[in-house]
Amino acid sequence: MLIDDSFLIVEFTEITLLHIFILLGAPYIIFYFFEKFTKFDKFLEKWEGALFIFAVGGSVSIISIVLQEISGISFIYLYITLLIYLIIALWIIGLIYYPTNHKSQIRRWIRIRMNDGNMYVGNILESDSEYIKLGRLDSRKIEKIDSKNKKTFLDAKKILLSKSAITVLFYY
Repeated sequence: MLIDDSFLIVEFTEITLLHIFILLGAPYIIFYFFEKFTKFDKFLEKWEGALFIFAVGGSVSIISIVLQEISGISFIYLYITLLIYLIIALWIIGLIYYPTNHKSQIRRWIRIRMNDGNMYVGNILESDSEYIKLGRLDSRKIEKIDSKNKKTFLDAKKILLSKSAITVLFYY
């Protein structure tokens, strides 16, 4: 199934749903799942992400058309092959920059010493200008060490600590 040479040479009013689907549909679905599984949120504005997806979809389509002209292989096969390469590239980027294993989460465990002498050991979940939210991501519980070095494990999954009551933070 060969695509005509004038497939993308159309006026603005002649753009069909097929053009839109080929340019945006499959790349959008791929990026949607990539963002969903890796928590990728590098685009500050939604239009930047949409423009990026449009550019990637257009590039994949144009490269498929050019390769079809050079090799004579069907557009659909080339398009699907390039989408598979896109999926593999995003998968590699996800493994390198967005690891989901527990070793990367262990680095986020901190020890907090409060003004009253108590210490808390847990995973930092969120932080803003006033509070730090500690929690646990696996079976390890939040640990409380009182001023006499007596350790107790809290059953709470999350605790909220005021930054004004914190004396020292230890990251490990």
